[in-house]
Amino acid sequence: MDALIPVLNTRNFLEEFEVFKASILAASGKGFESFTTGLPYEWEQYKEVVYHEARQRLDYEGWTRSEIGTGSILKALINAIEIKFPKGKLRHPIENNLVDWDSRFGPNSRTHLSLFTALDTPEGRTSYESLLFGFYRDELSSPEAFEQIITRAGKRYDFIAYVFFLKDWSQFLPIAPTNFDRAFDMLKVNLRTARRCSWQNYQEYLGVLRQIRDALRDAGVDDARLIDAHSFCWMLQHPKLPKSSVERTVPLPQALVIKAAMSVDEMNEVASGNTVGKINWNLIRDNQAAVGRLAEDTVLESERSRLRQAGRSDLAERVHSVSDDHRKGYDIESFDEDETPRLIEVKAARRENGVMNLFLSENEWQKSQTLSNYFFYLVFDVRASSVSIQYFPADQLNSEALKPIVHTACIIES
Repeated sequence: MDALIPVLNTRNFLEEFEVFKASILAASGKGFESFTTGLPYEWEQYKEVVYHEARQRLDYEGWTRSEIGTGSILKALINAIEIKFPKGKLRHPIENNLVDWDSRFGPNSRTHLSLFTALDTPEGRTSYESLLFGFYRDELSSPEAFEQIITRAGKRYDFIAYVFFLKDWSQFLPIAPTNFDRAFDMLKVNLRTARRCSWQNYQEYLGVLRQIRDALRDAGVDDARLIDAHSFCWMLQHPKLPKSSVERTVPLPQALVIKAAMSVDEMNEVASGNTVGKINWNLIRDNQAAVGRLAEDTVLESERSRLRQAGRSDLAERVHSVSDDHRKGYDIESFDEDETPRLIEVKAARRENGVMNLFLSENEWQKSQTLSNYFFYLVFDVRASSVSIQYFPADQLNSEALKPIVHTACIIES
């Protein structure tokens, strides 16, 4: 069964991000800039130290097949988990808290107990090390490896996620289910990870963290990585971070508040070629993308609410975004009350003198004319705390309503 990734609502994220920044300022006296400076770096940089130290200790790229069954692979993974640096070696003492490995509740409580158990028998060593060798050397698929580790270690979510994290932190992340569930509650993300250890749940978790990484980038943290999204969630729910009181009605930070389209003066300058040093095209592109995502989140919530009010909560749970696949020519797959698929193209639109203006690509126009039950949803005042949505079926839009403002030229060299 494929994972259905819960959608991060852009408006909710931005509200919590404003609170997060205010809390960083209150706690440290310095404003938030990135996760490589200030309080976020002081709290979270240990993760990078742990990751690189663990990778060096594990050294899975140097493993040989002849080591399988000797116990050396199991011992290498144990060593990559049990990391603790005293204060004398680094500015601050660093201990691997990404996995629950210590024996504070007795040796049998260790989340990586299965590694020690496997060391006791030749069969256990061979079986477990064959699994680890296959996973780290890409001979075993990730879903299969995840389920096989469960059969050996039990549903030790933190341990299994850490094993994956060590393979590639650009794809996988550690997890502390209870803590991240609190962060997801704050962000109003419909996801639970506590006592849900499975490959599907892990993919949903990673999918949400990837959305948070992208949202951080959209909000101005240009160098945000996947591990930084992890740090954001961890700090957001941490009881030691003071929860500064900030008005939670600002839908977009000031840096993202722009017009959905160019002004008439800007268009005239484009036509005359007098745009050098005047129009920041990258900013316009990035900000329009952020506004578009905000409009899409608004429609997702609206569609789910419409279906729930109609008594079709089962269909509401299946409404999802497909905007990442631009070939489809629409943004959201929803349903009519009788389960007929409803294909929705979302537009952050504006009204001027009784005319609704929006951008429409050639592919979107073609799809709207060929696909069944295709709708345009226009979201007005998307940056306001109260938005309005107007929608209509695509068959009500004819080619006479289209006025191209951008043209493509094909020049053939002689």
